[in-house]
Amino acid sequence: MVVVLQSIVISKVMYALPAWGGYVSRENISRIDKMLHKARRYGFTSTLHCFEELLEQADDKLLSGTVDACRAMVHTTTTLLSRPSYTPACALTY
Repeated sequence: MVVVLQSIVISKVMYALPAWGGYVSRENISRIDKMLHKARRYGFTSTLHCFEELLEQADDKLLSGTVDACRAMVHTTTTLLSRPSYTPACALTY
């Protein structure tokens, strides 16, 4: 049951969390936390998850992906700019 909870419930929450995590009311956060506490109490997981922790993990993952994409773009741009200029053969005059 641990695998089922992790693969279905937690992964679906984590997938959508960056999009809707900031719009969740305190009441709904409490409901989600209660569901996660019940999952631990009934033995579906050995790890106690909480909404704030999942939100922080999702934000970190999103931010690190964005930073990695920016680094790749900067690397590509600087590599292209550092190459010697290319003059097409048709532009050369003899």
